[in-house]
Amino acid sequence: MITNNHTGNFSIQATNIWAGTTDNSARAWLNQAIKLAKIVKHQEKVMSYADLVLAPHIPHTGQQAVYVKNTLVTKFTPQVAKKITDILNNFNSLGIELRYIGGALNTVSSSDTAWTCRKAEGFIALWTNKNDAVEANKIFEPLLKLGAGVYGAYSSDLSSKENARVWPNHIASKIKAIAIKGDPDKLFNQGRNISPDNSRKS
Repeated sequence: MITNNHTGNFSIQATNIWAGTTDNSARAWLNQAIKLAKIVKHQEKVMSYADLVLAPHIPHTGQQAVYVKNTLVTKFTPQVAKKITDILNNFNSLGIELRYIGGALNTVSSSDTAWTCRKAEGFIALWTNKNDAVEANKIFEPLLKLGAGVYGAYSSDLSSKENARVWPNHIASKIKAIAIKGDPDKLFNQGRNISPDNSRKS
């Protein structure tokens, strides 16, 4: 997560994970991350995946206080980095989140599931106050033009334009057909809308 301190400096909170046996290879990779910049606080721990991703077990009210925009990129190119820098320098965001998502995710065909961005290696998300949604959409647009799609469950933008980035037409039509067949009474009517008549959400 990258944030602008508005003092000419940026703060970065990074989590680097090595999945597997802790050996010399792991140490070599983690040491590279440590050398990227000045480290203010550093912590290392060996833990299970269950302990790493703990379930909070708290009530979910659905009243999210932030607004999030995201895009998936096939590469973290200099152009992508420039657009991220522009946002950090010109918009009072809560932060920019970056994730590497390559690997096993890329081994599945883009036509096999509703997740179509199987060539993506990077994920970029802008976090801001929900009151700044209009400005956030505008300033994030240049990054969207460089992206390969959008992760729908991580986007606060429920517009039809955003839906088309989440599900291209050939995928959206499959999802709609399944929804019509499996839920003719429209019991599941919350979330992202895929119907032109606004009668069904999925």
